[in-house]
Amino acid sequence: MSDDAAAGRHDVPTSESDVSKVDVGEKRLPRGKSAKPASIPWMAQLGLEDGDWFHASKPALRRGMAIGELKSRVFCCGVLASQAYQGEGAMTMRNNERVPLSAAGMAKQLYDAAVEFYVGAGIELTEGEKKAEKAAVSRSSIRRVLAALEQEGSAERRTADGRPLRTLSPRELKRLPNGDVRMFFFVRPRPAQGVKPPAEVGTKCLPRFETLSAKENQLFQRLLARLGLSLPLEVGNNGYLAAEVKVGISDYLKDDEVAVQKFKKRLEEGAERERIVITPVIKSAPAKTAAADDPAPVADAAPAAAEERFRSKVQTPEDPGIAALTESLRSYDPLAGADSAKRLLDRCRKKAPKAEPPVSAAEVISVCEAMVDRKGGRRGDAWRGIDNPIGFFIDGAPDAFPAVLETLRAAKSNGRT
Repeated sequence: MSDDAAAGRHDVPTSESDVSKVDVGEKRLPRGKSAKPASIPWMAQLGLEDGDWFHASKPALRRGMAIGELKSRVFCCGVLASQAYQGEGAMTMRNNERVPLSAAGMAKQLYDAAVEFYVGAGIELTEGEKKAEKAAVSRSSIRRVLAALEQEGSAERRTADGRPLRTLSPRELKRLPNGDVRMFFFVRPRPAQGVKPPAEVGTKCLPRFETLSAKENQLFQRLLARLGLSLPLEVGNNGYLAAEVKVGISDYLKDDEVAVQKFKKRLEEGAERERIVITPVIKSAPAKTAAADDPAPVADAAPAAAEERFRSKVQTPEDPGIAALTESLRSYDPLAGADSAKRLLDRCRKKAPKAEPPVSAAEVISVCEAMVDRKGGRRGDAWRGIDNPIGFFIDGAPDAFPAVLETLRAAKSNGRT
């Protein structure tokens, strides 16, 4: 391809005898005139000038949707879903109508592209591998990536009435109706906002997966320290390995010692598949031989102590009521701990201080289940759009008390609960 063609200048005359007109979309400009605005009218309206565009390949973008780090896959999907419809808004077709592309719709497109890629390569994914791929492109993971693209100035999410999501308060975000979010991918990126500079050489950094929550990343790093392992920083963008780590963390929280070996196995298998090198962490030799009664070095004890503190926060307490509430909350968020359950129960009881007997864990569970039902159930799009289920319960469940107590206790006395 010539430089002119690569830059978007097609059918450029090569001599005086050539055609004296140059095609510019539906317009024809006299030869020798500057092709501004851009050769594609809709791009010209968005500020692109001659030389700022080129013809892209849809199959190439679809391949970019199938493999690689999640941020690149989301970006390829967004570019295809917007520029294919001659705009910056991500769209899709539903019942022969053009509609905005949602995070759930993008997740499905990314998953389908990955499965199609592996089928074309002669690889039939197992059920476990399909589950891992779905986890890698979950809606919550896509939202985190979109937030990162927004910071970089490459994309933006807005409400149906045009308000950027980053300008909304947490309460406003929770109240957004289902399907009210629009995604935009800019043909001319905006200035970056909130981007952190790269770490300096020698700075102590640990890998973080952008698709994991802060608490999951915290436990992941503690597990690496416990196992004496190290990973390259760039693995934080690897969606497949992130999905394996997420499942491994869930197993770990259910069973400590057995699950830590499962975690290690998943980590090693995921890294081997992605050809990522895991290196053992070599500790420096002690300056002198410690006596038998010498205390353990603080540096060696710190990871284990930190891990124990984390485990103490998520372990099931002895109080049967708190234990039942914790178990119920974990069915919505595997990282829910006894401290969250106790805080939720305390807030509900404060709303009904005169209740006798006091508000029970079972009554709080009933209210939480009703809140989920009002969101269309666990499989409903509205419920799946909630990134922090425990925060949702803590903010909303106490408001049901004391009004709901009479109904709950009457139903219980009649044997309906």
